[in-house]
Amino acid sequence: MATPERLIVASFATLGLRRDNATPEEVKAAYKTRATQHHPDKGGDPETFQLLQKAYEVALKEANLLRYASGLPPATYPCQQGMKYYGR
Repeated sequence: MATPERLIVASFATLGLRRDNATPEEVKAAYKTRATQHHPDKGGDPETFQLLQKAYEVALKEANLLRYASGLPPATYPCQQGMKYYGR
């Protein structure tokens, strides 16, 4: 099922990014900044934090799709590289 366009645009706006040029790394950095501010353990609102998590999921997926469409491989993070990352 495709993600509605309005949800994609709102997700990037929630993270303070523009959809047309945001990289997966920028999405992750923006999420980490806002998650620190809005986390319930740090006094943030649980509903706001859940919306932020959903925005992150949608924006990261879209940023990876846009990256792939431009001919670049999807972003990988150390946890996705498995044993090779740890030098085994």
